[in-house]
Amino acid sequence: MSTSQRLAATVMVSPRSVVVDDGVKIARDPLYLTSPLAPQAIAQRAVRAWTAIRGAAPHGVEGKGLRAVVQDALGAHRILPSQVFDDLSADRIRR
Repeated sequence: MSTSQRLAATVMVSPRSVVVDDGVKIARDPLYLTSPLAPQAIAQRAVRAWTAIRGAAPHGVEGKGLRAVVQDALGAHRILPSQVFDDLSADRIRR
């Protein structure tokens, strides 16, 4: 997926495996269902990525050097936007 491509979707977070029809009717397409575990896992990976960024970017690192540190940490911890989108959009709800 290119970095210029927009990632947009409606994601319903629910411990249930079935979505009430009213919820499907008001949601925009595409619509996905995920369990509460997915956002929790994403948040935990984001914390680990932030810790890695802070540890890998000594004071004074700026510009391209800092960008590389951030990009490497986000990718290594699966927190890039495309990776998060993939995690949240695994189960599409068909209309």
